[in-house]
Order: sequence, then structure tokens, then C-alpha cells
Amino acid sequence: MPSPERSIIREVWAENLDQEMALLRELVDHYPYLAMDTEFPGVVARPIGNFRTSADYHYQTLRCNVDLLKMIQLGVTFADENGNVPKDACTWQFNFKFSLNDDMYAQDSIDLLVKSGINFQKHEDYGIDIHRFGELLISSGFVLLDDVKWISFHSGYDFGYLLKVLTCSPLPGEEPDFFELLRTYFPCIYDIKYLMKSCKNLKGGLQDLANDLQVVRIGAQHQAGSDSLLTCSAFFKMRQIFFDDAIDDSKYLGYLYGLGSAVGSTAAQPPNSIATFNSAAGSDSPLITNASAGLVNGKLNGFQKSAINGHDENQDLASFKMSADLTWLLIKNNNSFLVKRSGVQFSSEAGNLLNKNSFKFSGLANKKTIDIAAAASGRGVVVSTPKTKVTLTKGIRKSARSVAGLTRAGYRADLRQAALARVAAVLATQKPVKVAAKKASKGVRANKN
Repeated sequence: MPSPERSIIREVWAENLDQEMALLRELVDHYPYLAMDTEFPGVVARPIGNFRTSADYHYQTLRCNVDLLKMIQLGVTFADENGNVPKDACTWQFNFKFSLNDDMYAQDSIDLLVKSGINFQKHEDYGIDIHRFGELLISSGFVLLDDVKWISFHSGYDFGYLLKVLTCSPLPGEEPDFFELLRTYFPCIYDIKYLMKSCKNLKGGLQDLANDLQVVRIGAQHQAGSDSLLTCSAFFKMRQIFFDDAIDDSKYLGYLYGLGSAVGSTAAQPPNSIATFNSAAGSDSPLITNASAGLVNGKLNGFQKSAINGHDENQDLASFKMSADLTWLLIKNNNSFLVKRSGVQFSSEAGNLLNKNSFKFSGLANKKTIDIAAAASGRGVVVSTPKTKVTLTKGIRKSARSVAGLTRAGYRADLRQAALARVAAVLATQKPVKVAAKKASKGVRANKN
């Protein structure tokens, strides 16, 4: 006899995708409330630079990560306007193709999903092709319709991944454009986390909310099917207790928790005075300063020439500004990447400073890659190539000559130039600040002392 979990939550893989989607196209007419959750491989990118607001920072973080990563699971639970669900199965869990060998991820997120029961080998072998799913989703009757209500919990990333699937394109560069696109495909959205702002004593994550509402979970936590089912149950219980079974759409429809605009709102205009929101890499990130990031992205402001040729080694690092284009610090299995905002191009090797290979499309890495990292001691740089690893501690000029020698045979000239600039930048940040010596008094003033 099948367990209640297996009866309620139906697994969808590549082999039964068409069959299940045909069923759901009929089901959505009678159960137009869709509670949704996704599982994705964590957050691997954080933006570095100045932002108008914290909301802008959060959107740009979302945007880059969604563009770089793949969705692993999508859970959708169907209900009618009163919260009633289909008698047999009510939740469908879509399992997408994902490879731990080829795809990008954050290790801690993968560890959590494995503990939750996700079988990544099965995803690699039998997972749904995301493009095929996008084709079926467009014609499913789930999207582009005002009478379909989407229910979610803290769902900026969830809808980001769905928009990426539906459009086969990177997310828009600005948040207002993202919300305009969201309004087109998902006209009616309720984000429970946003609704909780108006509910006294409700706080925390989805499981905390369920506990407060005394809603029982079916299935494993951190799997999309179970989470979407819990989201559905929590929404209708919350609507009954806190909103008298009638949510004011003018206040709550279309808002996503943590982002600045609403689906139904007009695109926001830039503020008259721009407040900057400074972000920095996390504590587990390698040392990458504004100067070094700017160097790799080509905004040298004269520093490359002076540092390498020795004309002005004491130039003030504070004078170097970040490129107007965002720079991204990416973390993949403790490796670091520098990536430009426009046209995400990066290597699967941490040391490929120019990011000439596109991991997104080919997964290839430059075999002549060079890794430039600050020495753990805080003095010097560690230079690694496929054949050698050396620590350079003798100043910018001599270190630059050493790197030039290491990269002389068979290395691209542009990669060699970037490596030299990186070495110069790291060493320059390690130089102690010189305190101007107090001038000795002379003449009459000296005699008075």
C-alpha cells in the first residue's frame, strides 16, 4: 500500500513529463491556486561595489546567481479558491537534469539537499530537460493568465528561475524591468513572507510559520514538492486566521519579500539623490580589493604601468575606483572567479583572470590558467600554474619579472598582462602605510627648544 506522501506528491522525471503535463493542463481549470517552491544549488555570487539601495543589491545578487545556476526541483501544489485540493495527488515534483560534475553549485546547499533525500545521480541520468519543460510550461495554462493565482514563500529566486525557463534568456539588468516581465507571466502572486509583515507574532521561515499555524508537513523538508504543499496549507490557514478569508489585493498582490517593486506597480524612477550601499565579499572569500578587481576588469587608472615599471610604486590605492560595470566575486568549491556584469563570461578555473571561456555554454577552462592569490602570511603572492607553484615576496618589480618569466612560453599575451596586473595589485595592498617623519626644527626655533 503506498504511503500518503507518495500518493499526494507525484514525482515527474523526463520519461513521464508529457503525460503529467497533459493531466495538469486539465486540472488547472478547476484548481487555479498554485503553490510553488523550487530547490536550486545555493548562492555562489555576491556583487562588489556601490548600489542605490539594499533592494538593488539584493536584486543584482539574485540576478547573477539565477543567470549562472540551474534549477534542481520545482514543486507545484494545486488548490481551489477555498483551499480544497484534488482527491488523489495534489502536488507534482518536477526533477530536472543536474550534474555535480558539470554544473555550478554551492557545496553547503548540495550537502543539505543530499541530507533531504535528493538523489543527484538520478537527476543526472533521468532528469527533465529544462528547455523541454519551458516549452510545455508556456502552453500549460499556468502562466500569462489573470485567473491563476500563484502562492509562494520568500520567492524572488523561485520566480527568477521560472522566468529564466520561460524566456530562455538572462534576467533583466534592472529590478523594475524584472517586475514588468514577472507581471506578464505571473499576473497574480501572493508571497506569504510579505503577508507575514502584517500578521502579529508571525516570523521566521516556512517551517516556523507552519509550526505556529499548526500545519503538519507531509514529505521531506527541503524538497520542492513537500515545501510547496506546506506553502499551500499555510497560506489558506493564514488567510483564514489573519485576513478573514479575504486578502486585500491592492496591498499584497504582486509583492515579493526582499525586493523593492511590486508586479502591478509602475517601474520605479531613480531617486534624486543616490544612496550607496556598499557590499563586500564574505569572510570566507579570498582577498580581492577594489584595486585588484578594477585592474582585472580593465579600469587601471594608470596603476598597471606605474606599478610594473616602477615609476610610482607609492601611488594611493584609494584613488582607484571600481569599474562602472559590476564586478562579481564568485565562489565555487572554495575557488574564486572575477566576472563582469555585462555578458557573464567566466572560466571554471579560478586562475583564469580574463574569463575568456564561458562556463555557462561550454564548461571549458584555459589549460594555461594562472592562479594569483595573496599569501596566507599576508606577505607576498602565491603564483600557481599547472606545472609549478611559487611564493613571491620580493616586491612588485621583481615579482612582476618572475611572473613574466613563468608566462613567457605558450601563454596568451592578454592573460600574461592580466597576471602581472593582479600581482601588482595584491602586493600593493600589502604595503604598510608610511607615516611622514616629523621634520626637525632648525635655526632660532631649534635653539628655543
